[in-house]
Amino acid sequence: MRIKKKSIRTISAVVALLIVFFSNSIDVYAETEKTLKSKLQAAASSEIREFFYEDFNGDGKKEAIGVTSKEVDELGYPNAKVWYVTGTKCVAFADCEGWALYPDSIQLHKLKGTRMLTFHAGAGGSGWITYLYTFDKNGAVEIDNAMAGIEYLGKNNFIVY
Repeated sequence: MRIKKKSIRTISAVVALLIVFFSNSIDVYAETEKTLKSKLQAAASSEIREFFYEDFNGDGKKEAIGVTSKEVDELGYPNAKVWYVTGTKCVAFADCEGWALYPDSIQLHKLKGTRMLTFHAGAGGSGWITYLYTFDKNGAVEIDNAMAGIEYLGKNNFIVY
């Protein structure tokens, strides 16, 4: 049986397209959760208490957010740091020095093209500080004037109070 030149070209083109498709797909998710967690552990001088792995900045690649603290007490994670981890960087973008990060307050909201991370830190009294961050290609972007809290109303609508 003889194979025609046209068939060989067609098969070659399909194989080339499959190679391009799969090599791009592999590149998009090259940084695994385990890899990013190891990178954070190497950079931090304390234990990882919380770890989130997803596409935070909407670029199609998964990044990580980690919370580290040397200890855990009745309030949560005293003197915690919050990190942004990608294949090329590992940066602490929030430092709760002198406060405890309340673990039950950590929330991730899915917004159009990004995620919003919110959490509270305090000293156990009646007040606390609310931290809000979104993410872009450069990392975490702090949202100012969060005051005491945020309430998600749905469909990308929030009340900040």
